[in-house]
Amino acid sequence: MKNFDVPEPVRRLTRLHLANRETFWRIWEAMPPTLCHGDTHIGNTFRSADGTSGLFDWQEVHTMNGIREVAYFIAWAFTPENRRAYEKDLLARYLDTVADSGVGSETPSMSEAFDLYRLMMIDAWTSVWASLGLMKVEQEGLAETLLERQYAVLLDLDVEQALHAALKKA
Repeated sequence: MKNFDVPEPVRRLTRLHLANRETFWRIWEAMPPTLCHGDTHIGNTFRSADGTSGLFDWQEVHTMNGIREVAYFIAWAFTPENRRAYEKDLLARYLDTVADSGVGSETPSMSEAFDLYRLMMIDAWTSVWASLGLMKVEQEGLAETLLERQYAVLLDLDVEQALHAALKKA
């Protein structure tokens, strides 16, 4: 197994989140909610012969802001290079779909949505990180690959700064 050393900025933002998790839950609960799958990773998706796609394994279903689902899926499914190339387009597509569905006034601007997306990355990280070191994976190196993706997203998007900004507003 490869080295699981956690970069210091990731350690800091994890400690910051854990020390303030009740405040973050209040922040998230104040956001407009929607029905969320709760575990939107590539292994829980399917594609039908007609081209439609969907999600299965709904055991984590809950209500939360929908941008959490977008962040969670992108954080776990995309290589850092693909995430960097497509994350803003995917977020814009999500916002367009929400607006086209009649949500209207509750749809954030792209700038607001990107700030929420950065903030919600902490949930993608804290939802799964502990299990990665313990998981038995059929694909050699998968846990390491997933951790490397998480480190990249947390550092690229400066999630630590997003956490501090949210706490200042709270």
